[in-house]
Amino acid sequence: MKSPSNASKTKAGLLCAPIASKLSRQRSVPHTQSQLKEAIRTQVAARGAGKSICPSEVARALVGSNEKEWRLLMKPIRSAAVDMALAGDISITKKGKPVDPNAFKGVYRLTVAIGPDEEPKAD
Repeated sequence: MKSPSNASKTKAGLLCAPIASKLSRQRSVPHTQSQLKEAIRTQVAARGAGKSICPSEVARALVGSNEKEWRLLMKPIRSAAVDMALAGDISITKKGKPVDPNAFKGVYRLTVAIGPDEEPKAD
C-alpha cells in the first residue's frame, strides 16, 4: 500500500513535475529584449573601457542570486548581446580578444565596443 506522501509521486507525476516547474520559473522571469539590452549596456558602461563583464552578472543583476532563475536568462542575454555587438554597441570577447558575434562558441565576456584598430586591454 502506498503511503500518502508517495501517492502523489506517480511515474507520470515525476516526469511532468520538472517540466511544469521550469515553465513556471520561465514565466516568473519576464524580460524583454530591450530590458536585457539596457541591463547589458548599464553593466558594461559601469565596468568601463578596458574591462569586461560576464553575462551571468547581467542575469544576476536582473533576478538575484538564485541560480535556477538567472540561468534561465543566459540564452536570451546571449541573443541580446549578439544583436548589440552586430549593431556596434558592445563587443563580445573570448580570452580578451573580440570575436565574430555570429560564430563564437562557449564562454564569452562583454565589453565596451572595441574598434577594429583597437587592441583590447587585459581584464
